[in-house]
Amino acid sequence: MPTLDQVKLEAIFALFKGEPGTRKSTAALSFPTPQYWISTDKKMESLILPGKAWGVDFKQIDYDDFSDWDSPRRKLEQLQLNCRYKTIVIDSITSIGDAINRQVMRVKSGTTTKEGGEKGGDGKNSKQKPAPPREKKKNTKTQRTRRKKG
Repeated sequence: MPTLDQVKLEAIFALFKGEPGTRKSTAALSFPTPQYWISTDKKMESLILPGKAWGVDFKQIDYDDFSDWDSPRRKLEQLQLNCRYKTIVIDSITSIGDAINRQVMRVKSGTTTKEGGEKGGDGKNSKQKPAPPREKKKNTKTQRTRRKKG
């Protein structure tokens, strides 16, 4: 049976979850340097005081502020080919998810009809097939007739 002293640690993938202000980003400062931060919260200055208290060398931390998804996606693709960093931080996952959603909404907004076909055409040249027509609801009420006694 192997023991932990035999494990060769090559990479750490961590996701910090918690309420705002619980120092998730601050904890990421403790990871190995050099670090690269994809900042979508634009709150990098909030790391200065805790970083100074911990003796963090800020020359070892690079970052870019982003407000969309395409730019950090391109940066991550570049880092896959050539990366000098030991730690890459995406701060925050919530904000990057919001940026992705906003971008998708912008791209997809107004491109299809309610039925699923492409707007501005008859749907024949569309890559997406129109949704089948909705079934009409059947009348579920039953009518009763009274018979006269007699």
